[in-house]
Amino acid sequence: MRRILICDDEEQVADELTEFFTLCGWQAVPSYSSREARRLLMQSVEFDCLLTDNAMPGGNGLALVTFASTLPPPQRPAILCLMTGIIEDRTACPSDILHVGKPFDAHELHKDLTEMLRQS
Repeated sequence: MRRILICDDEEQVADELTEFFTLCGWQAVPSYSSREARRLLMQSVEFDCLLTDNAMPGGNGLALVTFASTLPPPQRPAILCLMTGIIEDRTACPSDILHVGKPFDAHELHKDLTEMLRQS
């Protein structure tokens, strides 16, 4: 079973995405802050994917995916995905981060993530 960590400070968004991915057969874990997501990533739990909002108080998603990209396997998720309307400085983003513009189609995102995991 695929595992995804979903981080968004808007609890409704995180909960809806968690429910969606759970219904798609994933083990989805919600997180409502960058700090909480970092704590979960540092635990021995392995995630296949980190899906995070960018604009959050107390730590943005870009900093979170940059942190996650430095983790050693198996703590580093195979896919790092940043949800955002605008990325201010794309040169600051590691090239292996998948950018998802808001609004997005959750079904298309699921399809893309599943395909990326098959290829990894």
